[in-house]
Amino acid sequence: MDAQELISLKKDLHLPDIRYYLMIGSTNDTAMHWSREGAEDGCMVIADTQTEGRGRHSRKWQTVPGTALAFSLIFRPRQREKANIALFSPLAGVAVCDALIRGWNLTAKIKWPNDILIHRKKVCGILVETAWDGEEPVAVIVGIGMNIAHNSIPPADEMQFPVTCIDDEHGQPIPRYEILKMVVNTCFEWRKDLAKPEFFQYWQEHLAFQGEPVRIIEDGKTIVYGKQAGILPDGRLEIITENNVKIGITAGDLHLRPGK
Repeated sequence: MDAQELISLKKDLHLPDIRYYLMIGSTNDTAMHWSREGAEDGCMVIADTQTEGRGRHSRKWQTVPGTALAFSLIFRPRQREKANIALFSPLAGVAVCDALIRGWNLTAKIKWPNDILIHRKKVCGILVETAWDGEEPVAVIVGIGMNIAHNSIPPADEMQFPVTCIDDEHGQPIPRYEILKMVVNTCFEWRKDLAKPEFFQYWQEHLAFQGEPVRIIEDGKTIVYGKQAGILPDGRLEIITENNVKIGITAGDLHLRPGK
């Protein structure tokens, strides 16, 4: 991104400030540090190359130069949002899904709790981290990593789940920063509806593997098997077991996989 593109991006996104890096360890780490220095609500950190990006369970997410999007948004939770801090992760998922569908008619789905799939392959990962002052959430860092060009797809031996990229699914290249602008603006649109019925309805309607057999895995072992029934009002995933028992699953050190 050159200086003119950065000026254009700031104009199009209407964010308080954007910090852009050619190379960075982790956009989330930098955004968290910036939040402690007083970054305003809506500030963004973005990097062309990310060498120490993280997914859930401390998995590394490396970004090859010029092929992907790696950025983090800083939110200062408003009073009504503080009771729904856990919903910032699905907020990002809903925004990415909605942006890809509306912008490029891609068949995006949300894999609970925080991945975006196209044709059952992962195209985007989300990592949300919260800064606390005692029991008060003072900043929420929403990190988003998206595979855009084909070279962003990691080697097969590094994949734990099938992976794809936007350009392959769309059939032709899309400028990375057009996707960035659409996703960020959509995120702030959906923020207005956080925890409202329409938010949960969209999440539910675009949930991957809905009504299908799924497994919940912990430490490499299946701990719950059953049919995915949808999202509960508190954001947990409901599974109906083979014995017709309804179980609410909380996101944590767990994995969701389709099938037996």
